[in-house]
Amino acid sequence: MKNFLLILILIFVGHVYAQISTFSNPRSFVHQLSRSIPMYKTGDIDISQLEYEDFIDYKHGKPYRFGYSFDVDIDFFDIALCDTLQNGDRICRIHIESQGAYSINFIFDDFILLDGSELFIYNINETDMLGAFTSQNNKSFSRFSTTPISGDNVIIEYYAPHYLSENSRINISNIIHGYKNNFNHENRGYDDSESCNNNVNCPEAQPWNDEISSVVLTLTDGGTRLCSGTMINNVNQDFELYFLTSETCLGGHEDWIFMFNYESSTCESQDGVTDQTVSGATLLAHNSESDFALLRLEESPPEDFDIYFSGWDARLLTPSDCISIHHPVGDIKKISYHTGDAISDGWYFDDDSHWRINFWNSGITEPGSYGAPLFNSNNKLVGQLHGGESSCEEAIDDYYGKFSHSWNLGLKEWLDPNDTGTMILDGIEVIESPDPMLFYSNDMYDILIV
Repeated sequence: MKNFLLILILIFVGHVYAQISTFSNPRSFVHQLSRSIPMYKTGDIDISQLEYEDFIDYKHGKPYRFGYSFDVDIDFFDIALCDTLQNGDRICRIHIESQGAYSINFIFDDFILLDGSELFIYNINETDMLGAFTSQNNKSFSRFSTTPISGDNVIIEYYAPHYLSENSRINISNIIHGYKNNFNHENRGYDDSESCNNNVNCPEAQPWNDEISSVVLTLTDGGTRLCSGTMINNVNQDFELYFLTSETCLGGHEDWIFMFNYESSTCESQDGVTDQTVSGATLLAHNSESDFALLRLEESPPEDFDIYFSGWDARLLTPSDCISIHHPVGDIKKISYHTGDAISDGWYFDDDSHWRINFWNSGITEPGSYGAPLFNSNNKLVGQLHGGESSCEEAIDDYYGKFSHSWNLGLKEWLDPNDTGTMILDGIEVIESPDPMLFYSNDMYDILIV
């Protein structure tokens, strides 16, 4: 008797994905270098004023703000301490302090890294780190933005091998002081959103696993605000990096950060990964009638982000038994459930441009959820969140711009570029793995899985 096991995994990939950051460590960690690093300190912030502004923002339905942006103009090499190693390699560092910040993130308005160079960003405790960023992160518009780093003291470190005679271009235009505790993973509590929200990795959410993978947290408006949105399929099914969100979220899209898979891995609330990010997008279409915005990501996420491009339904049909997947106040990913038909309505007028969810049976939405998808009972996207009134006390009246209304306002041009007339489309995975098929022989007792 013999046992034989063969597992064949078939992988189909539509893009050649570039690594967003290269696995490496700051070179200063293994060299005895001076700890006296030039420091740039931001000014103070007025928390009471920011809280008042946030209250007004909430009343006017603006996206959730977590950070205050200091406008700066810092040429990295003008102030950096540069050490030359024995082999001629160089390590340059600056220290950024924004006193009292829960986190710090950056926008670079001139960012071109030379081939072979590396850039790292880490806190002074060396417990949170980004990088290595390399020339693969360069963009045609020479801008770059980063996800927040925990703490109020951060080091930016640049490495150049000995054969580079010129400097890269690294200019900081904005330092974002995180005055809310969204991205400090050392002392943050989870479920910062309201208590009646539902984590996505609970048994009742399993029928929506694919769609859950399509929903992304975004850092918008110069890296200071948070929204939600969806990677979305197109008729060519060519893995174009299309992203649907709310027009309300627009602002500084070239510097947006897209954070994938920020969710608890279980039904219980716990930290999620925050390093699965890409930066930058191009705005393709938007319209205020149905409050939609379609963008295309400028960086291709790696395969291990496990992205799903959601399907959609552009027909004028009333959706029923809907769900919405979102990041309320930038929290780990949540899911809300509605039973019954959505109601055709409008935002300012009764113009049938929106679907109204009159009552959530479980879960709600909050600021930070804006741009989140609404899916019908057939797992098709039918709208994106404009705003609403729901709370744990009254889970009522959230408004989603209709996908069908947006179709001829700019979506069709990109999602059906060849005018095929397709009005309903399934979603698609970046990695397609067929279900295993089991073959066996009673005579040989061999097992083959293909």
